[in-house]
Amino acid sequence: TELACRYAGRDVYYLNGGDDTEPLVSSCEPDDFQGRNRRERGALFFASLRMLFGRPVHRRAVVGSVGHDHSLMFESPEGLRAIFGE
Repeated sequence: TELACRYAGRDVYYLNGGDDTEPLVSSCEPDDFQGRNRRERGALFFASLRMLFGRPVHRRAVVGSVGHDHSLMFESPEGLRAIFGE
């Protein structure tokens, strides 16, 4: 669809915490349907984009030694690259 193509063309950078591995529990789906934790869910979602569009789209970085903490994510070298560029 046009919306999906526009999304694929956007400059999007996904950040996942290397230590964001706490098991997730949800009442609306099986616990591991999208991945066992946020880091795994991020990896699976990013891989699904490539499968959907048949080519790499967007960028992703795993921020080592960071869990589910937005401050540490944005202050990391990977976060700073995502915000300000290389």
